[in-house]
Amino acid sequence: MKNYLFILCFITVKFNYAQHVEISEKQISSPKIGIGTEAPIRNLHLVGSAIMVQEQPLENIVIGTVDSVDAKFAVFSKNFGNGVIIDAPSTPGGYGLLVKGSAHIAGNLSKAGGTFKIDHPQDPLNKTLSHAFVESPQMLNIYSGNCITDTNAEAIVKLPDYFEALNQDFRYQLTVIGSFTQAIVWKKVENNAFTIKTEQPQTEVSWQITGIRKDRWALENPIVVEQIKSNSEKGKWINP
Repeated sequence: MKNYLFILCFITVKFNYAQHVEISEKQISSPKIGIGTEAPIRNLHLVGSAIMVQEQPLENIVIGTVDSVDAKFAVFSKNFGNGVIIDAPSTPGGYGLLVKGSAHIAGNLSKAGGTFKIDHPQDPLNKTLSHAFVESPQMLNIYSGNCITDTNAEAIVKLPDYFEALNQDFRYQLTVIGSFTQAIVWKKVENNAFTIKTEQPQTEVSWQITGIRKDRWALENPIVVEQIKSNSEKGKWINP
């Protein structure tokens, strides 16, 4: 009988495994689960790598406390410091963060530099082409084009219908093409248009006008050009 009991216990230990683990604070005080460590310092402490896969679309993964979420992966943080830090130095040609799809930042974006990077138009399979962003200490919008003045030596430049609603503090630049003549801004922006007048009729003019954003978000979140570093940043390079 004892032999049979031993065999039964062996089979139970061998094949009885947990499908899932549930830990309730009511059952265990300050529960901590350690994976790859015998001394977890948080409720879940993982030392090593992890993978989450599923044949069907993965269910929502949420870090933080939220009522609802409309993303497959979401991080919510309302602390006083940084919400998410990605410290992943890459090898040449690689990326610390690669997003294959559209991205939107509902707030300010600061960066050490920036470019567009595309397949090179003349050799798309073997080369890339990069251009730097245009930088400004102001929230600057740029509009440009070409026009030809009429027989009265005037040209009305029509701007987008939202131009005056979005912009203020307009600045103009004119360049005459193909002849030694003069051009001036005859009438400044009014009703989303301005007028150019040249010394001679039928003159081609290349124009550019800039404006500073005045929409609600821009006015509520102005760019602070020069700032004192925080105590944690002082004495250090932001971009080593």
